[in-house]
Amino acid sequence: MALNLPDMRVKGISKRFPYFSTGIALLKKKDNLDRNENLSNGSASRRMEMEISKDGTIYAFAATSAPIKIIKSSDEFATEATTLTLPNPVDTGQPDNDFTRNQSFYDLLIESDPNSANNIYTGGIDLYRSTNAAVTVGETNPWSQISKWSNNNELRDLEVSYAHADQHGLVFSEKNSKVKLFGNDGGIFIA
Repeated sequence: MALNLPDMRVKGISKRFPYFSTGIALLKKKDNLDRNENLSNGSASRRMEMEISKDGTIYAFAATSAPIKIIKSSDEFATEATTLTLPNPVDTGQPDNDFTRNQSFYDLLIESDPNSANNIYTGGIDLYRSTNAAVTVGETNPWSQISKWSNNNELRDLEVSYAHADQHGLVFSEKNSKVKLFGNDGGIFIA
């Protein structure tokens, strides 16, 4: 299914950071900033979040028919984007291919540490962190679960902080990026 998106003017788009998400597609402003190029390769998405890390790597987290997908590009999509391994939730109530538990229309989060391009955070029901830019090495999943929403089933033995379910936002302290505020259905949690 091809996406036919109208050209849009988006306040704040510059030649330095010409990428933006409409919520359903990843777009790049053309050289003159008057036209858009769809980088989603015609793949439909119900919702999308994007992040540009300190080193310029672009991450896009989309609710798709897969049911979710995270891609990254380190060359501004000059070549095909890399599809990343998804976090593997400890909660047996969440399928391995959907750590949002089929709620990706509602709870998507992807952010990078402003001081370390290798530290990437993502969230759905729970929160996950990668310290190697989400690169899979051998059979090892690059994501570590850093929160749990309850103590049910396998989560009771997981030694991470409690954070309410359904992750929506992350803000880093301007003074120390190790201090983070996570926004979710339960309010704001500090880490």
